[in-house]
Amino acid sequence: AVLTPAAPAPAPADLTGTGNSVLQIPWTFGGFPAISIPTGLSGGKLPLAVQLAGAYFTESRLLSVAQWCSEVLNTRLPLPDAARGLG
Repeated sequence: AVLTPAAPAPAPADLTGTGNSVLQIPWTFGGFPAISIPTGLSGGKLPLAVQLAGAYFTESRLLSVAQWCSEVLNTRLPLPDAARGLG
């Protein structure tokens, strides 16, 4: 698997979109399987992530690598207030 940033910056704070997808475009247009994994929060409490991309027809292996990375990173993100019923 290839490990890259999922986006060049955190998601927009104003919730107008999910952020710049420029780093995902090569995998999408090439037809490669890819998955994003949360890695933490920015100083502004916005989500950050990395992405893994694999070779054609290796989705199962890519998911295994993503599982391993997720366990190694051990990222614990707090739920937004709305998800906890507070918003």
